[in-house]
Amino acid sequence: MLSHLKSHQGVFNPEEVSILTTVFDEAWKTVQGGAGAAALHGETQAMREGIARRIIALALLGERDPSRLRDEALRDLAQNGKQAG
Repeated sequence: MLSHLKSHQGVFNPEEVSILTTVFDEAWKTVQGGAGAAALHGETQAMREGIARRIIALALLGERDPSRLRDEALRDLAQNGKQAG
């Protein structure tokens, strides 16, 4: 997540960066808890990047509510996963 935020340096203040990284961590824990290791095999990095990009995109549009950021990122991941499968 932090590597993705580096390309947006100066856009988010330290408190917002903390919120975004916490949201990312919570979203990733949800993914790990809902999928077996086989489901994540080979796709972990792409999934993590997709979650990070979606959270940042929403934050750039002004969203700051952690629950909405997390839920939308997970919804986006689920929709993209179904399209790819």
